[in-house]
Amino acid sequence: MAKIDRANFGSKLGVILASAGSAVGLGNIWRFPYETGNHGGAAFILIYLGCIFLLGLPIMIAEFLIGRRSRANTARAYQTLAPGTHWRWVGRMGVLAGFLILSYYAVVAGWTLEYIFEAATNGFAGKNSGEFISSFQQFSSSPWRPVVWLVAFLLITHFIIVKGVEKGIEKSSKIMMPTLFIIILILVVCSVTLPGAGAGIEFLLKPDFSKVDGNVFLSAMGQAFFSLSLGMGCLCTYASYFSKETNLTKTAFSVGIIDTFVAILAGFIIFPAAFSVGIQPDSGPSLIFITLPNVFQQAFSGVPVLAYIFSVMFYALLAMAALTSTISLHEVVTAYLHEEFNLSRGKAARLVTGGCVFLGIFCSLSLGVMKGFTVFGLGMFDLFDFVTAKIMLPLGGLCISLFTGWYLDKKIVWSEITNDGSLKIPVYKLIIFILKYMAPIAISLIFINELELVTANKIRLRNQVCRADRVFADAQVGDGKSARFFGVVDEISLRIPRRRVADNFDVVLGRRDAAVAAQTVEQRFQFRIRGQGVFRQRERKVSHVIINADRKARLRFCLAQFSKYRKDALRPELF
Repeated sequence: MAKIDRANFGSKLGVILASAGSAVGLGNIWRFPYETGNHGGAAFILIYLGCIFLLGLPIMIAEFLIGRRSRANTARAYQTLAPGTHWRWVGRMGVLAGFLILSYYAVVAGWTLEYIFEAATNGFAGKNSGEFISSFQQFSSSPWRPVVWLVAFLLITHFIIVKGVEKGIEKSSKIMMPTLFIIILILVVCSVTLPGAGAGIEFLLKPDFSKVDGNVFLSAMGQAFFSLSLGMGCLCTYASYFSKETNLTKTAFSVGIIDTFVAILAGFIIFPAAFSVGIQPDSGPSLIFITLPNVFQQAFSGVPVLAYIFSVMFYALLAMAALTSTISLHEVVTAYLHEEFNLSRGKAARLVTGGCVFLGIFCSLSLGVMKGFTVFGLGMFDLFDFVTAKIMLPLGGLCISLFTGWYLDKKIVWSEITNDGSLKIPVYKLIIFILKYMAPIAISLIFINELELVTANKIRLRNQVCRADRVFADAQVGDGKSARFFGVVDEISLRIPRRRVADNFDVVLGRRDAAVAAQTVEQRFQFRIRGQGVFRQRERKVSHVIINADRKARLRFCLAQFSKYRKDALRPELF
């Protein structure tokens, strides 16, 4: 292989902002606040900070030292440090993970551009909650609109990548990250000054240690791990552009602080605004693209111009957070192709962009016209999400800690962390201890917990379907037995907040429980645990439960309306 001169970041600030940009993403905004509010507020934040500093930062330092020592892309890095061993597959897995994540992450990133356009053209004005749901359904299931924005977002990413490390990645980070912080601070000030915002602040920050259990610790560890972009090769690739004078420990600490700071401030944007209008927000795409547009319109209804400005700024914030992540993901694969196959940087970038557009189109269509095509019961989008978030990233993080803690020569580790002894790192021994013992155990627990959650959810859903079947058989005539049916079905609502369900399905005046029942029945079958045919069969059973023809028609109407809304089940872990 020909020797390729490595580019370098031009400044310490560029190093920190680029690395922080890799870590800061959509998950900071749509997952962390929800996890905090529902797992003890300030109690969760304290546990999360402990996980960041005791788990996340040591693994980040390990990725940094692997990248800088090897001065190579993430695949060649392990080959350089462990020649002739199978460790090279860890780096290759990171490249593949980055490519797959970029392919489906760009789909959601493209949605932010659509919503910037909607907000900028005042498309949110005058809409109610049901109309926000309908517009999101129509957009996300469209065969061409999401694809247009997907391509646009990848082209923006491509343009930055082909400019190179210093003129592209570093320069864009120096512009976008400060802009992102300014927008966040402005939105926080606007949100916390709303009438009734205090309830949202209390929900976010009031420590409730009664909610703290083993699952909260695992949730905090998982959030810390995924939020810092560990295990996907981004940090290793960026570290290969670090100078020998870069303080790896200080850089990792700065990135962790910035990432956490953004996540906490996102909570101060979302919860005060939501609580000011009496809405408790959920998480994931439904939070960003359905709940919050409605919240902003209601919260600033008295001053429409503020609703307009707030919405535009918020979705611009989302787009920048997504862009800093897609840049790092793109660079992982581009650097690999550029160095391993001796391609020009431009050609390597074009191959990555073209490949991600190709796979991204299928991911987008799997949420709409191709939703009937599944692999192992999952659409393309969900399949990529599951394989990367549940398997590849935890496995990659585990291998990084084992490689650095047990395999790599301790002289190399010491040399990189202390910059050949020029830096005093009082926690050096603690870092090594964590990498050798604590991190592998913690990541294994996260890995097992994530897979067990998937299995447990499937078992629980099957049990609930069986339970519903018994009630279906029972409910033949009479309001009492129908009420029993509605009560049971209502209990299996797992993902959609009941308040929003009631708002969105108020199509049966005086019969709101019927609408809730219809919604929750259909929602269960988006998991497709027993195939599309089961849903049709269950729908027939639902219609037979209700003797009254008027109620039957309304219930069928609810089912038809909600059948378009399956995208709300998208898992938000990685973003």
